[in-house]
Parts: sequence; structure tokens; C-alpha cells
Amino acid sequence: ELPADPMARMQAPAVPPAPVPVLSPDQLRALLKTCDAREFTERRDTAILRLLIDTGMRLGEIAGLTVVDLDMDLDIAHIVGKGRRARGAPFGAKAGQALDR
Repeated sequence: ELPADPMARMQAPAVPPAPVPVLSPDQLRALLKTCDAREFTERRDTAILRLLIDTGMRLGEIAGLTVVDLDMDLDIAHIVGKGRRARGAPFGAKAGQALDR
């Protein structure tokens, strides 16, 4: 027999919040259509959206990107994420095309 309850100091596990809803393909198309123009800002916004969609980068990671961080031959963005960890984030052909523009 134990003199004290070993579970007395245990805390209940943290329950994760509900998952973030994911956009449907139609919603993504509508979002990209809002940036459909030939002006610089619309092309920039399209490139940012495509990178977010393809890589799942965080806002701070995208904001810290420079041209040097993009490997257009291998379609990889070299980013520094949370905890100052460097990683490569591959992106697709459409994101590469948007970045090239």
C-alpha cells in the first residue's frame, strides 16, 4: 500500500482547440481571382497567396523572405521559422510562375 495518492498532483491534459477550417477549392479560386490583374500589387498578392497555399508558411516567414531566399531552379523557399530553425519549403509551378512575374 502507498502512503499517499501518486495521482494527487497530476493535472488534466490540455485539450487542443478546434481545428481551423480549411478553404474549399472554390473559395481558393475566388480568393485568387481577387488578385487577377497586371498591376504590381495584384501580382505581389498572387505570389504571396500561392506561397501560402503551397507551403503553409506563417505570416512572419513570408514577411522575412528576400529574393536570395528563393531557389527558382529547385522551387524551394529557404526560410527561418519558429525557434530560429531554418528549413526549405518547396512550392509548385504556379507559385514559381507568380514569383517570377
